[in-house]
Order: sequence, then C-alpha cells, then structure tokens
Amino acid sequence: MRKSSLVGKITVVVVICFFGLPAQAKYGGGTGEPNDPYLINTTDHMWAIGANPGDWNKCFKLMADMDLSMPPPPPPPPMLTAESDLAGFTGTNFNIIGNYANYFTGVFDGNGHKISNFNYTATDKSYIGLFGCVAGENAEIRNLGLVAPYVNTGKGRYIASLVGLLRKGKITNCYVEGGSVAGDNYVGGMVGENKRGTLADCSSTGSVIGNWHVGGLVGENALGTITDCSSTGTVFGEHQIGGLVGYNYGDVPNSYSTGSVIGNGPVGGLVGENEVTITNCYSTCSVKGNGTAGGLVGYDYYGTITNCYNMAAVSGTTDVGGMVGYNSSGTITNCYSTGSVIGNGPVGGLVGSGYFATITNCYAAGTVTGTSSLGGLLGHNVWQGSEIIDSFWDIETSGQTISDGGIGKTTARMQMASTFIVWGCESVWTIDEGNDYPRFWWENKPGEPITSPSYGGGSGEPNDPYLIYTAEHLNTIGLIPCALDKHFMLISDIDMSGYTGSSFNIIGTWENPFKGIFDGNGHTISNFTYISTSTGTDYIGLFGYVGGWEERVEIKNLGLIGPNIDAGTSGAVGSLVSVLSNGTITNCYVEGGSVSGGHDVGGLVGSNGGTITNCYSNVGVSGNYYVGGLVGMNGGWVSGTITNCYSTGTVSGTTNVGGLVGNNVGNVIASFWDIENSGQVDSAAGEGKTTAQMHDPNTYIGWGCGSGWTIDVGKDYPRLWWENMPGEVITNPSYWKGNGTGTSPFLIYTAEQLNTIGSVVCEWDKHFLLCADLDLSDFTGTSFNIIGNMSNPFTGIFDGSGHTISNLRYISASKQPIGLFGYVTGQIKNLGLIDPNVNAETGSDVGLLVGNLGEGIITNCYAEGGKVSGFSDVGGLVGFNRGTISNCYSTAGVSRSGLFFGGVGGLVGYNYYGKISECYSTGSVEGDDRVGGLVGYNSHGTITNCYSTGCVGGVKYVGGLVGESYHGTITNCYSTGTVTGTSNLGGLMGSNMVGTSEIIASFWDIETSGQTASDGGTGLPSEQMQTMSTFTDAGWDFVAEPVNGIEDIWFIGQQDYPHLWWEGIQVLMKMTPVSLNCRSEGNWVKAHINLPEGFTVADVDPDRPAVLHSFGFQSATLYVFVNKNKLVEIEAAFERQAVCSLAGDWPQALTVAGFLADGNIFLGTSAVRIKHPGMKVIEELASCWLQEDCVYPETDMNRDSLINLPDYALFMNINVEFVTDE
Repeated sequence: MRKSSLVGKITVVVVICFFGLPAQAKYGGGTGEPNDPYLINTTDHMWAIGANPGDWNKCFKLMADMDLSMPPPPPPPPMLTAESDLAGFTGTNFNIIGNYANYFTGVFDGNGHKISNFNYTATDKSYIGLFGCVAGENAEIRNLGLVAPYVNTGKGRYIASLVGLLRKGKITNCYVEGGSVAGDNYVGGMVGENKRGTLADCSSTGSVIGNWHVGGLVGENALGTITDCSSTGTVFGEHQIGGLVGYNYGDVPNSYSTGSVIGNGPVGGLVGENEVTITNCYSTCSVKGNGTAGGLVGYDYYGTITNCYNMAAVSGTTDVGGMVGYNSSGTITNCYSTGSVIGNGPVGGLVGSGYFATITNCYAAGTVTGTSSLGGLLGHNVWQGSEIIDSFWDIETSGQTISDGGIGKTTARMQMASTFIVWGCESVWTIDEGNDYPRFWWENKPGEPITSPSYGGGSGEPNDPYLIYTAEHLNTIGLIPCALDKHFMLISDIDMSGYTGSSFNIIGTWENPFKGIFDGNGHTISNFTYISTSTGTDYIGLFGYVGGWEERVEIKNLGLIGPNIDAGTSGAVGSLVSVLSNGTITNCYVEGGSVSGGHDVGGLVGSNGGTITNCYSNVGVSGNYYVGGLVGMNGGWVSGTITNCYSTGTVSGTTNVGGLVGNNVGNVIASFWDIENSGQVDSAAGEGKTTAQMHDPNTYIGWGCGSGWTIDVGKDYPRLWWENMPGEVITNPSYWKGNGTGTSPFLIYTAEQLNTIGSVVCEWDKHFLLCADLDLSDFTGTSFNIIGNMSNPFTGIFDGSGHTISNLRYISASKQPIGLFGYVTGQIKNLGLIDPNVNAETGSDVGLLVGNLGEGIITNCYAEGGKVSGFSDVGGLVGFNRGTISNCYSTAGVSRSGLFFGGVGGLVGYNYYGKISECYSTGSVEGDDRVGGLVGYNSHGTITNCYSTGCVGGVKYVGGLVGESYHGTITNCYSTGTVTGTSNLGGLMGSNMVGTSEIIASFWDIETSGQTASDGGTGLPSEQMQTMSTFTDAGWDFVAEPVNGIEDIWFIGQQDYPHLWWEGIQVLMKMTPVSLNCRSEGNWVKAHINLPEGFTVADVDPDRPAVLHSFGFQSATLYVFVNKNKLVEIEAAFERQAVCSLAGDWPQALTVAGFLADGNIFLGTSAVRIKHPGMKVIEELASCWLQEDCVYPETDMNRDSLINLPDYALFMNINVEFVTDE
C-alpha cells in the first residue's frame, strides 16, 4: 500500500515540476517564433508539445527522425538528470497535439524527417491523430513523414494518422507510409476531415477502415482543396468509400489512387461520393462494392469531373460504371474508362445510370457484363434526361452494341483521330493512331495531339478569321462546339445541295450557342435544306441558337438563296437564325425558298432578342402561331430590336400572324412589309405598304444612314449595296434645319419632325433644339417612334428650350424601355410634357419622358398631368434611372401591375446608382411592392433636396418618398402625401433594407400621411413641417439664411411647405402708364439692329413680344419672333452709353406673390433675392427704376411686365421699338 501510494506521489510531483519548466528545457531550443522555431530533437520534446496547449500557436521544427515506440527519457525535474523506466507511447498516453476546444494554430515543420510507430488505441475517442485539431489560415504542417502509424479508436470520429480535423490550415509535402487507421466516421489515411483547408503534395500508403466517409487519404473534403496527392492503400468501409477521398464537396485536382476499395456503397476508386470538382485525376484502384460503384466516383451529385480516367476493374450490384456508378445532375467532360465493369444492372462502360447528367467528349472501352440495363457507354439514361454529347464506346471490346446514349464504334474507328475531330479544341487529347485510344497529353503516351480542323485557313481571331470556302467548311463549324466563339469569314458563294434531310450540322445549340462573328463578306449560301419533322427538335436554321452575354456576337453581309426548311411542329425556326438571344444581324437577306415550323417562325429569324438592322426577307413562311415574314417573335425580357428592315414573302398561319412580325414585345423602327405580296394586312409591328409604295424611296425614312441601301425606283424593292443590283443609293433628305452640332442643332418645329427623329437611328448622337410647342394628338397606339432603345441609345442632346410637348399617347405590350425617349445615355433639358399618357401593362422601364436613363442627364424637365402605367420600373418622369436628374418634376398619376419587380414612383420607378436632386412629384402613385411618392426602389442611389406630396398606395414597401432603399442615401427631403398599404409602410420610407441606407435631415408629415412610423427620417406635425426653422436647424439651405450655404435651394411661404427655388417666384411689376426714356447728352440713342442673314426688321412678328436674353451698357441681345413664330436671336449695339429714366409717378408698389413690398421684396418673413443675367439683385434694379436714371436699351415699357425667374435668369416680356440708321 505504501509503495503504491509513494509512486502516485512521485508521479504528481514529476508532472507539476515538468509544467513549470522553461521552454529551453521543454524543447531543444528556439523561441517558437517563425524565424526561431522550437527545436524538436527527442520524443520527449514531441510529447511536450501536446502537454503545453499554450504553445499551440507557436512554430516547431523537427530536427531528427523519431521512433515513438521507444521509451522516452523522463521529464527531468529541476536539478535531476536520472533516466526513467516509464513505458513507451502506447494506448492513449501520447499527448495529442490540438483538440476541438483548443486547436493547434501554429506551424510544424518536419524538416524532411519522419516519425515512426505513432500508436494510439482507444474504444471511443474522436479528433485523433498525431495532431487532433488544426485550424487557422496560418496553421501548417509540412515536410513530415509518418511511418507505420497505428490508430484505432473504435467508434471515434475524425480519425487519421496525421490530423483528425483540419480547418482552413495547410498540410504540404507530407506522407504516410504503411500502418493502419480505424474509426467510425470521417476516417482518412492522413486526415479525417479537411474543412476549407488545403492538402498539397501528400500521399498515403496505409490501410484505412471505417464506417461512413472513409478515404485512403482524407475521409471527407468539405470545401477544401486536395491537389497533387495520392493514395495507394487499401480502404474498407460501409458508405461513401473512396480510394483517395470518401466524401468530396471540395476541389480535387491532379491526384490519383492505385490501391483497392471495398465497401457497400457508394464506392469509388478515387472518391466515394462527389458534389464539387475533380480535375486531371485518375484511378487504377480496383473497386468492389455491394451497391453503387464507379471506377473513379461511386455517386456524383451535381459534381463536375473533367480530364480524368479509370483503368481498373469495377464490380458492384446496381448502378455500376467504369467511371461513375450513378451520375445525378453532374457533368463529365473529357474522361475515359478502359477497365472492365461487372454488375447486375444498370451497368455502363462509363456510367451506370445518369439522371439529368451531361457527358461530353468521353469514351469507354472496357468489357461490360451484367444482367439488365447494359450499355457500352451508359447503362440507363433515367427518364432520358441526360445529354450525351460527342461521346463513344468500343462495340468490340465492350461486348455491347447498344448504349442508352453515345455512339458505338469499332476498335479501328476508336483508334482514328477523325472519330474525335470535335475534341480538338481544348488540346488535352493525343492519339497514337491505329495503335491506341485517345489519351491525355499529361499521360505522356506515344501519339500526336488531336486538333480542330483548320477550315480554309486562319486562326479564328478577329484579325485572322477562319476562312470558309466550301460547304464542308461551313458544315464543320456546327460540328466543333468549342470554336463557336471564333471569327469566320465566307470567301466564296456556297451551294449546300449536297446536304439533305437533317444532315447539316446546325451552327449553335441551346447548350453551345454561337457566340462569335460570321462575316458573309458579301457572298451567298444557296439551297440550304433542313427537314426534321420529329417533335421537340427546336432551334432550326442555318444558325441555331445565337448569343453570348459577354462576347460580341454578329452575323453580317450574308445572303441566303432558296432555303428549304421544314421543321414540322418544332419551334424557333428561321432560315438564317433560329434564336438570336442577343447580338446583331446586319446587312443580311433571304431570297426565295420556304420556311415552315410550329411556332416562332420567321423568314429570317425565328425569335429575336437581339438587334436586326438593314435586313430583308422574301421567302414563303408558314406555321401555327407567332409567324412573321421577317421575324416570328420579336423581343424578350431583355431586348429585341428591328431597324430598317422589310419583308415581301407570303405569310400564313393560325394565330399571331404578321406580314413583318408575328408577335412583338420589342422595338420595330422604320420597318415595312408588302401587304399585297404577303397576303397579310396586319403585323404585330412595322408598317404595311403597297407594292408601289415599297418601290418608292420616300417610304424609307432614315434608311440613308451609312448608304447601305440602293433602290431601282418604281421597279424593285430596296437592295443592300453589296448586292450590286441596278438602282440609286437611298440617302436621307434634310429632315430638319441645322446640322446636328452643338452650334447648329437640328431645329424641330412640328410633331412630324419630332416623330422622324425616332426613325433616323444614325442621328441619335446629334443635337436637337425644340423651337415650338407641339401637340402629338395625331399619334396613337404605337405610331409614335420612340427615340432610343437598348440596342441603340439616344446619346445626343435634346434641348426643349422651354417648350412643351402635349398629348403624347403610347399604348404597347412591349417589354422595351418606353417613354417619349426609350433608352438615353445623352442629355435632355428644358422640356415639358403636358397631359402625356403611356400605357405599357407588360412593359419594363416605363416613364413619360424616358424609359431608361443610363448614365445620362435630365435637367429642367417636367410632366404636367397625364398618367403612366407598366409592369415594372415605372415612373412619372423616368422608369429606370442610372444617370442624373435635376430640377425636374412630375404631377402625373403612376401605376404598376407587376409583383416583386423593380419599383413604381411618382418621379422615378427604380433609381439604381442614379442621382436625383432638387426634384419633386405631386401625382398619385399605385402599385403592389416598392411604391414611393418620388422613387419606388432606390438601390445605391442618392436623393437630395427633393419632396413628394402625392398619395401613395400599395401592398408592402410603401413610402411617402421612397418605397424601399438599399445602400442608398437620402438627404434634405420630405414628403406629405397619404400612405396606405398592408405592410412595411412608412411616412417617408417603407423599408430601409437591412438598415443599409443613410437617411439624413429628412422629414414627413405625420398628419397628412396618416403614418406615425417610417423606416428612416423624422415625422412631424403639419405646423412644424410649415415652419422654416424646422429645416434650417437641420442644415437646409434656404433663401436669405447665410449659415447653411449660399446656393439658396429652398424657400417657404406663410402656412406652406418648403419649395425649391427654381419653382420660381412671379414678380408682377405694375408700370403702366410709365415709359422708359433713354437719352445721351440730350439726343436719342441710335441702336444698330443686326438680324440673321435673310431677315429684316419688317419680318418681326408684331404680335409676339421679344425676350430679353442679356444686356449691357453698349449692347443687348434679344430673341424676337419672325416668320410664323420662329425664334431668332438679334443683337442691338448702341453708339454711346444710354442714360434712361422712368417717366410717371414713382415709387409704385410692387406685388410679389401676393404680398405688397415697397422697395425691398419679401416673401413671408424671408428676404427674396432675385437675380438677372448680370447678377444684380432685383432690389438694386428696382431701386434704380424707382429713384434714379438707369442705363438700359431704348425701349417703351408701357405695359405690365411679368418676370419669371427659373435658373436665376431674368426673362422679360417687353415691346421693342427698332431704331435703324438714318
């Protein structure tokens, strides 16, 4: 008893003393810093790491090979050096380094050394390895070898020889040689679970036994990376068993396994179950499963397997494949298997069963045996949902002549490069022709690279396109999917008579669209034929599916002659293009022949979401619905524009049949069809003309842009210039006076001239000046030509010069931006809309003035009265804004019909990174979600010095000023309108999404709005909202207050809310019967009047007052009306300084906005500063008029004069008496 007690006491003392040792005694030297790591010389140093958790964030370096089976020397107490007879490290007596409560976060550098005979045995321990848990971005184990480790934890989880759980750390250049690891779940030869960490240049050759998630190197790879690694051991388990990784939802590149795997399922030679990516990997690991089994992967779920192969035998029961046992929605590309495959069924040389999977550029050559659902490549294509593209199997070596997908070839054909011509784009394959199957270049096998065809020359680059000389060259384009983003040029006319039925390879599919450039180079393709009456074979045309979001996609300068297309009931059928999802078709035509299909059938294009310009079609077209002479269906969610096009062929169908377009939700500009030859008097868009009108160049307004057309007047339709047909070039007449420059803008006097702008696309980058008020009542429906679209934005400048456009009426189902202007990146200014009405119930980006403002500018514009409605992004002035809007307002009613799309606002529907300043809205706004008095949805936009007073109603996200804001900024704004809805209502803002927007010094009226809450801003009663100090105390810049700025943005009247300065104060100056007399030394001043060339004083309209623009002591500039209200600038120069005085009784009272003022002018309690162009203050000018002689042009001011003051400019209606030289 005493002896036993003494031993216990000695042990305690030893441990206590050990823990008190300094680092120099615990380790062989160093400080643990990166440049001075702790040195590990002996097993006791190794044991000490695990015994000192406080050091687990330090750096260590192994200085010698180490055998942990040898008894370590005892930890010496102070002043004691005697050796101990303690046993070696067995069972659980080794101190595991790092645990789940306290990770190892430091660096362990094995320094090229190895640790042998690590032994750990327990019945139920988790997170076990030489290192239990390692975590952190900077944690790393490197350059270390483990030899003959033995780890057995029974039911333990996260079990491995080196690291039980790795989180975000790195293991580099490490290996495990021999030994064994056993546990329950997450069991690996080197790592139990790799969670967001990295293993690089690592290997394991030991045996691994477990239950779930068991791998030769790693049990589970969770969002981690395993690169350049290998495993050659034997792996046993129940579920998710893999030669390298048991369960993978991370990345595994450049790795392999060569051992053996045995388990129930799923079982894979490299990975048991895969959900992410495996690239450039292989397995020669024999696989035996009692369920799903695959030579590389047992079960693939939405994973991607690329450039991989298997060469070992695979056996299982159900879903057995040479590469993958069961592939559920995964992608297998550039892979092969030559190993034998055996099972009950389904069994496939490459894949056992595929469920909505994709297999591309793959082959199988191994023997396939089983009892049911056998296939040389694919055993069972579940619901026929998988797509097998350009993939093959050897019908001789496999013993199978059938497969549920793929193409069977003889061994001889499987060893010919021509069989795999479509594989040549990616340069990953080689072949020793006649001797071997295709191999990867990195296998370093004998052979030559498999390359793409070279066509007739060129490299496919923009400056060196592939050259197309023959029908065979043209047919090859559709055969090589990976070259569909290249550039091609037609070098000669081609006859396609040799391709009948459906033998031609259509260029571009839904899965692999054409995304390049095809330049017809002024050549033609004749007798293109495609006959396919099988149901569901859509996308039929010379080009099938065309479009790519990032790339420039274009087909140009090409003619089709006599095509013959019969697609039965299939949809999206066109002679040139089936579907143009985006991109352009320019200067193309089809002449003669016929096109027929089920729906979306067009003479040139079946369905258009891109831009078609300068094209025509003269082909017979027939179908069921959405059938058009040029395009079957025009427009999609994004785009769809047809400009300067026509069709003349016969058109027939059941519903939605049109001479030009069957169904339209896009833009059709200056395009026509022949109502006589087509047999159609209707079209979803475009203008129908008689044959005689179609032969008249006056029909084609705007077609002279670029001189792309010629016409043999009275005899023929327009032809493209490169056709070299008889006729004259179509040119644009002078539609407007001026030349479209900043100094000489195009002058717009009539509604017809305004409408013409929308037809002449090539002038949308010019300058326009409105010279008269216009009435658009004669334009209804879609007859007005909207200016600018998503394909061709208006980039110029439109100056309304203070004029108005009345009665805009536009009703359309188009999904394009709709307004007076559609899509604008230029500038619109000084324009008013009176009583506009735009109705686009299915339209997006709908505004009365502009549908979509993309980084453009709108200044001094308004919409007075009227209403606008649409589906999404609907605004009283602008639908969608990414530009700058200032000094604008709208009083129109606004409504939206769509749910969960964009926003609806009194001024702007959706403000996306846009800037809105000094604007207001007063109209009512109705919608469902994101409904705002000024802006519906504000995303990353700024709204400054704005207000809204209209009633706002919706379902949710409803606000008096803004419906919902995300990362936006709202400064110095207010709202007063009533707000109603169901949820997320706010007097100022309905929703500040996750608190991301900043609301600064902004208010709402809690009485008029009916809302006491808002997701931002300050609610106040009406009396405080009508008090100037409420706003000046918050930093608002008001007239006559010097503290908050000098811009004088706001003013306020008695018992009123704040108003913007530019709204204008009208000053009525009663001057009758006073006249202004100007003299110089007793003589009347002579004024020299300089009128523009071609005008005389006699041309001046006596019934219209001149408008004073600027004046000085020696000259004046005025605008006068001549020749039927045309506004002309004149200059008056004086011989000498004029001294002017007012005659009559003065001073007289001035009436200012309803308040009397004598001398100084006041509005409410604030002084009003009114500036004229000379920047004088009106008080000074008034004082001059009232008391002193003033210098002023010789003018009789014997009538009441009204002064309006927008933009600090002084405009005076005055009568001008012209003095000419005597």
